[in-house]
Amino acid sequence: EPKDIEELRRLIDNHREQTGSTVAARLLADWKNSLSKFKKVMPTDYKRALQEIAQRRSAGSAKDNSASFDSERAALAALPGGRI
Repeated sequence: EPKDIEELRRLIDNHREQTGSTVAARLLADWKNSLSKFKKVMPTDYKRALQEIAQRRSAGSAKDNSASFDSERAALAALPGGRI
C-alpha cells in the first residue's frame, strides 16, 4: 500500500540521517529495486480484524460514528490478548 511504502522510506531515511548508515543510503539510492526486498508481515488475526473494519466502513453499516468506533474496538479487542 502506498502509505506503507511512504512510511518505510521515511523510517529508512530517518535511520540514515541519524546513524549515517551506508546500507540505508544504498537502499534509498536504488529505491525502486530496494523496495522489492521488503515484505510486509502481519499477524493473521490482526489482518482479519482490519479487513472486518474496512468491510463495515465500506458497507456503511454504522451510520453513527460512535457505533462505528464501538464495532472497530470490538473487532480489535477480539484479537488474542484482547488489547487495542
